[in-house]
Amino acid sequence: MDSCVYYAQRSLTLCQKYKYKNFEVGASGFLAEVYDKTDVDSAYKYIKIMVAAKEEVNNADRGRQFQKVSSDVEKKEKELEDAKARFRNSLKLYGLITLLSFFVLITIIFWRNNRQRKKANTLLAEKKEKLEHTLASLKSTQYQLIQSEKMASLGELTAGIAHEYPKPIEFC
Repeated sequence: MDSCVYYAQRSLTLCQKYKYKNFEVGASGFLAEVYDKTDVDSAYKYIKIMVAAKEEVNNADRGRQFQKVSSDVEKKEKELEDAKARFRNSLKLYGLITLLSFFVLITIIFWRNNRQRKKANTLLAEKKEKLEHTLASLKSTQYQLIQSEKMASLGELTAGIAHEYPKPIEFC
């Protein structure tokens, strides 16, 4: 039993030196049980060491848990920010696509209207040419009609004059 106590005390010293708190709790608990029946003061001393080591272990565990929780919270916040950024980027992309589609639609409408206007202008030019040709033809026909009427009037006038003159005498 003496060698167990000796090695437990040595183990406790090494654990305290190298700060192995979990093993310190085990070694001091074992020593407190051994001295519980024989030396109450030593048992009390080892119980105090065990309680202090347990508190440090629990504090360290709590610290690790707190760090884990805070890192989890930071990770979730980062994920949330990333999700928000992706959402904003997708909104920008959809807005850009919508704007681009609107401009393409306006361009198509202007192109179609321009093409229809060109067709209408071509049609109007053809009709204008045809009307000018018809007008020239009508003017020519009118001029010919006026000339014919002049000739007809001249013929009537000549016939009237010829009718008024006596017939010349014919000598045979």
